[in-house]
Amino acid sequence: MASESSIYQVVFGGGMLIVLLKVLHERFTRRELSWLLIFGVIIVINAVITHKVTLLFTYVILLGVKNVDLSAVFKVMLITRILGMASVILLTWIGLIDARSIMFWRNNKMILRSALGYDHPNLLHTLFLGLIILIIYFTYQKINIWGMGILFALNYGLYQFSYSRTGFYCVNLLLIITLLSKVRCIQKVLFKLAVYIQFILMAFTLLICTVFWPTNFVQHLNQLLTGRVYYSMLQFYYRIPLFGRNFQDVHLNFDNSYSMILTMYGLIITVVFLYGYYRVAREVERQQNIVLCIIFIILSVAMFLESYLPNTLLNLTLFYMAKYFYHEDVAFENRRAAR
Repeated sequence: MASESSIYQVVFGGGMLIVLLKVLHERFTRRELSWLLIFGVIIVINAVITHKVTLLFTYVILLGVKNVDLSAVFKVMLITRILGMASVILLTWIGLIDARSIMFWRNNKMILRSALGYDHPNLLHTLFLGLIILIIYFTYQKINIWGMGILFALNYGLYQFSYSRTGFYCVNLLLIITLLSKVRCIQKVLFKLAVYIQFILMAFTLLICTVFWPTNFVQHLNQLLTGRVYYSMLQFYYRIPLFGRNFQDVHLNFDNSYSMILTMYGLIITVVFLYGYYRVAREVERQQNIVLCIIFIILSVAMFLESYLPNTLLNLTLFYMAKYFYHEDVAFENRRAAR
């Protein structure tokens, strides 16, 4: 593990250096510089308080996407994810990497869950979800029912190892929405849903963790989500901070991005994230970009179940928020909805 961590730090540090060098040679308007300075100060304050640098790294990456073709970025992400997952799983099967299996109590019995070389079975299926999202992004116009059937089968096969219900259901939901999006009347519903879904899920999170806890419905939901609602509820025992809170001395699982961003990163950053997403989703609706609409919906749902909202490796909506901030076009003509 130590060697893997060292390699990751070297690669990540090299990537950050490349991005910083690009930023130094980039030209920004006065408006952009002013807002970037304000955002930077807020993020640095948050990093000092929370002792977490995820948001700081995300800030640097988003600085570097100005005048960058996102399709090229996503193509690199797709290739590296395919090669990465295939390599890790292959090395696990031939015994060079520990499968990192865990025993888990579910449905009144113990089950064996395998991460196939990754840190946790949920991470394995989350990365697979990210892979399927990228596949849909590039093949939406061409993929047929047989291709979708293969993706459904791969998802089910991976579930037999990970037993990650959240990842399994999110992939299935993504594939079902993709199929339904071919129907014009459903497209209109999807575009409206994409605009408001994060506000809906944030409000739903607040309600089930405060007002409706511990009603029977919420208890059943908590059981279905393996305690996620309970841990989110505990986070709201603390007053919602303005700039963030350090939870390092508190044993809590952060499996809901909406409760995490509000209680850990603070009210200001939460407002920035939600408002930025709303503006970009409205732009996606205006341009009738059905592929981005689907991606925005599934990522928003997945973030209700996992805590990767500030992570650019998984939350692709952040790239489009940056593009919108720089007044760069986010539309792809060949992926617009049928009129």
